[in-house]
Amino acid sequence: MRCPYCQSEDSKVIDTTHDSHGGIRRRRECKHCKQRFSSHERPILATPLIVKQDGTREEFDPAKLERGIRIACAKRPVSAD
Repeated sequence: MRCPYCQSEDSKVIDTTHDSHGGIRRRRECKHCKQRFSSHERPILATPLIVKQDGTREEFDPAKLERGIRIACAKRPVSAD
């Protein structure tokens, strides 16, 4: 994380707390100038994109994956479990 005071990339985490919305607040100290600052982090909740052989991208569809596995196993001695 970049220090807002000296722009150094080198910092260490002093304290970490979780908020009620799934975010994380970290108290950091810059190793270069010794200033302390806070960072607020939130997870990015996005569906992963699948890159197809032709280079196009589409959202992950678990039903499509299951259909493909069922078709691949249809004529093989594999249980439905």
